[in-house]
This record gives sequence, C-alpha cells and structure tokens, in this order.
Amino acid sequence: MSRNCPELPFTPQLHSNHGSIAPMFHDLLQTSADILEVGSSPFSVRPGFNMVEPFLEELERVSKVVPRYFLELDLPSTHCIKTQLVGPGTLARYFDLSGIDPHLQERVKLALDRAVSAQVRARVSFLSVRYSEVTLFLDEPVLGLLSEDRKAALNRSLLAGKERGAKVGIHSCGPFAPNVFVEIDADMFSFDVTNFNERAKVFCSPELKDYLISGRSLALGVVPTSGELSFETSTAALLAIEALCQDSGLKPEAIYRNALLTHTCGLYCSTEEFAEQSFQLANQISAWLRKRWCSNG
Repeated sequence: MSRNCPELPFTPQLHSNHGSIAPMFHDLLQTSADILEVGSSPFSVRPGFNMVEPFLEELERVSKVVPRYFLELDLPSTHCIKTQLVGPGTLARYFDLSGIDPHLQERVKLALDRAVSAQVRARVSFLSVRYSEVTLFLDEPVLGLLSEDRKAALNRSLLAGKERGAKVGIHSCGPFAPNVFVEIDADMFSFDVTNFNERAKVFCSPELKDYLISGRSLALGVVPTSGELSFETSTAALLAIEALCQDSGLKPEAIYRNALLTHTCGLYCSTEEFAEQSFQLANQISAWLRKRWCSNG
C-alpha cells in the first residue's frame, strides 16, 4: 500500500490477520489439537483436557514472538508505523474457561494478561529499531462493557507500550461512556464517528474536553470501508461534530489539532483498489480540515 500510495505520510495499519494473539491460537489449535480445543462457540477456544500447564507454556512462548510478516516488511521510506493488537478484555472473552477449576481459571486469566503485555513489548521493541515513531492500538470492541479488572489489565498493557516509547491507543467500534477518557490511560482513542447518535454524548462531555486539554488526541473513523466513498457524507459527519462541540464549549481545533483521520472498521475486508481510493479520500478530507482550522496550513 505504501508503495502504491507514496503520498501517504505514514504506512497504513499493519494487517492483523496473523498479527493478533487470538489468530495465533487458531494456528496452535490446528497444529496442537491436544493443547487447545474449540470452545462453546466456533469463535472461542479452551485448553484441552488436562492441558492447562502445556497451554500456559506455549502461551508464554508465542506471546514474545513478533508476527511472521513483521520480518518481511520492507518500507525504507516510512518513518511512522501503526499496528493493532487484540486487547486483554477482548482476549478474555475469546477464551471459554467454563468447567475449569477456579484456581486454574485465575492462572489462565493472568497468563492472558501477561501475554498481551509481552506481545506489546515485542512489537514495539522490534518496530522502534526500524521506524522513528510507532503507534500501537489495542482493540477493545466492547470497551463500554469491560469490568474494572479488565480495565486495569488494559492499562497495564498500554503502559508496556509507553515504557518502550510508543504512542499507545484504544480502538473501539462499539458504544462507550465518556468516563473511559478518565479511566483508561491512552494517548489516543480511536472510534468511528459515522454512528453519530452513539457518539453525541461523547463530544458533549467534560471528560473529553479534559482529555484533549491534557494533550492527548483522537483518531476519527470517518472514511467508510464499504458502500460509496463520498466526500460530502464524510465531511457532513465532521460538521455535525463541530456543531456539537461549539454548543458544549469545546473548540473543534482542540479535536483536530493532533487528530488522525482513519477509516471506519473493516478496511481489511476491502479490495486493494477500494482501499487505495479510500486513502485518497482521507487525504482530501485532511486537506479540507487543515484549510478550515489550521492557520499555518
């Protein structure tokens, strides 16, 4: 993508079909069926019978290894790179621990949390040697439903990336309350803005205002990943946000100053041609915003 779209100032998010810990477990399931088995749903896994200890050993091993495709990256002109990893809250939901001894359940939960932090450290350490700026997002689609202990685990994983010099963020395509801006220590929050009714309370909240004043930023999912690519539709969503912000006393410049414009969820399902066109649209929207709000162009 970076070779075909040289005007991009950064490499698009690294594809994650083999980059999250969860798909690694599917690979493990195929090669070591005695360690893992399918859980109560096709989308979940669980340690095999009497296989918790071997599973924990294998989990510790794979969590410290960067995805294979990282080793194949050849992007000499790229300075900034963004990658994404499943978060500890989502990963815990991915595992079916029903019927397992409660003591072993706790061991597995702790091991999963450590695995996310270990993978964060491995990725950032690997990419930081090759790129001057690394941004890592943890994907938590059900951010609004996370328990207090899952939020604590999420903060620990974010800290693991910060300690190695990365900018760390949260991506959530589901609804969440503004209190997450206080409870989650992320440098950036990424979410779709096309679901306007769901996001209205976020942009009117004092929590967001305080979050932005502290120097942190947003990644606004405004470019569609399916259907028609429309400059008018995407900019209409931003204009609606601006109106909300001004009504609540938050200047739109505070949102846009350090923001990223991104796609809505699902870009990995798009064709390469559609993806390239959508990145061109993102550049057009960015230029439009800079002209409207940035005095220095």
